[in-house]
Amino acid sequence: MDLRQIFLILRAHSFLIFSTVLAVLALALAITFIMPPTYTATTTVVIDFESHEPINPSGGNPNVPISPGYLSTQVDIAESHSVALKVVKSLNLEQDAKFKEKFLRATHGQGSLADWIADELRKKLSIKPVRESRVVHISASAEDAQFSAVTSDAFADAFIDTRLELNIEPARRNSAWLEEQLKTLRNRVEEAQARLTAYQQQNQILTSDDRLDTEMQRYADLSAQSSAAQAAIQDVRSRQLGENHPAYQRAIARDQALQQSLAAQKSKILKLKRGRDEIAVLIREVESAQRTYDSAMQRFNQSSLESQGNQTSVSVLNRAVVPVRPSSPQLTLNLAVGIVLGFSLGVGAALLREVANRRIRTETDLTDGLGLPLFGVLDKAGVLS
Repeated sequence: MDLRQIFLILRAHSFLIFSTVLAVLALALAITFIMPPTYTATTTVVIDFESHEPINPSGGNPNVPISPGYLSTQVDIAESHSVALKVVKSLNLEQDAKFKEKFLRATHGQGSLADWIADELRKKLSIKPVRESRVVHISASAEDAQFSAVTSDAFADAFIDTRLELNIEPARRNSAWLEEQLKTLRNRVEEAQARLTAYQQQNQILTSDDRLDTEMQRYADLSAQSSAAQAAIQDVRSRQLGENHPAYQRAIARDQALQQSLAAQKSKILKLKRGRDEIAVLIREVESAQRTYDSAMQRFNQSSLESQGNQTSVSVLNRAVVPVRPSSPQLTLNLAVGIVLGFSLGVGAALLREVANRRIRTETDLTDGLGLPLFGVLDKAGVLS
C-alpha cells in the first residue's frame, strides 16, 4: 500500500476521521471542565557540599560543581516519608477534617492517619534539581492555592530540619560514646601516674639521672682509690717487707675495704639503673595514656561543638508564592492532546474499516487483488486510455 492509496482511503473515510476527532475533543473538554482545578506552588532551595567543620558548616566552594550522586541523595531525602511526616506534624494535618474524611473513606480507618497523609502529600510532590546547578525546586500541588504554597514551604523547612538532624545526631552519639571513653582513659592516666609516684616514693627517687651521676662519680673515685691501693701493695712487695709486715697488712686491708666499697657501689649503681629504666617505662606509660586522653578530649570537644550546631548545608532561596492560576487541567494542552489522539483514532478506524470492507480505488488494487492484466482505464468522460 503506497501513499496514494493511503490518501484515497483517508479521503473516503474523512467523515469518520472528522467525527472521531470531534468526539475526542468533546471528551477532552468534558474532562477539562469536570476535573477540579489544581494549583502548584514552588519553593526553591540551594544545596551546598556537606562540611565536617563545626565552625564553618556550609563551607563549600561555590565554584566547585556538586556531584550528581550527592544531589540525588539530597533529593531522595527531601521526598522521603520521614520528611513528609514532619510536614504533617508541622501543619497539624492530623486534625484536619477533610483529611480525616478522606482517610476513613480510603482505608476504613485502618492504619496510621499520619502515614496515610504523608503518602498522599508525597504523591503530589515534585522535586526537580536544576541541571548543572545547586538549586532545587520543591513543588507541591493541591486543590487549594494557599495550601499548595504552605505545603511547599513546609517541605522545604522539613527537609532543612532533617538535614540538620542527620548532621547533629551522629555527632551526639559520637559525643556520648567519647564521654564514656574519656572516663576510662582518665582512669588509665591516673593509674599510670599513681604507679609512677608510688615507685618514686618506694625507692626514694626524685631525679634518677642526678643521683646516678653522683653515684657514678663516687664509683670512679673508689676505682681510683682502689688503683692507688693496688699500687701501694705492689710497692710494699717490691721492698720485700714480707706479708706480716704492718705496712703490707695495712695496704691489704685498705684494698679489701675498697673492693667491698666498689662492689657495694656497683650494686647501688645497677639498682639505680634498673630504677631509672623502670621509671622511664612508667613515665612513657603516663605520657602515652595522657596523649590518648588528650586526643580523645579533642575529638569530644569537636563532637560536642558539632552536636550543638544549628546550621546545615541547605538554605531557602525563594519562598513559595500563592499561585493565581491553576496548573491543571490545562485547556490548551488537553485540546492539543485531544486533536492528536482523535486524529490517530480516526485514522486507525478508517484503516480498519477499509481492511474489513476492501474497495477497488486504484489500478493497483485491481491488478494486485485479482491478479489480472490491465487493458485500459475509463475516465469520467468514458474515454478509454
